[in-house]
Amino acid sequence: MVKNDNTSRKALYEEAGKYLLDVSKLIFGGVILAGVMNLNVDKLVLFIVGGISVVLSAIVGFVLFKKGKFVIYIIHIMRWILRRECKN
Repeated sequence: MVKNDNTSRKALYEEAGKYLLDVSKLIFGGVILAGVMNLNVDKLVLFIVGGISVVLSAIVGFVLFKKGKFVIYIIHIMRWILRRECKN
């Protein structure tokens, strides 16, 4: 069975959002581990670059995830409007 184009786009946005949220968690864990270990890394740069990466990937992930939910909401509204118009 072939999915509707809007439904597959919604699923794509949601999966991309989930992926970026997972990447954000992995970066956060990597920054914490690198900060705890005794490596020759400038900790200030590590936390600044890691923090910016975590925040950006989380924001983009939430936006994509929310956009996927928004797309399906719009589809339901359009179907409801079309059903009302067809009855008249």
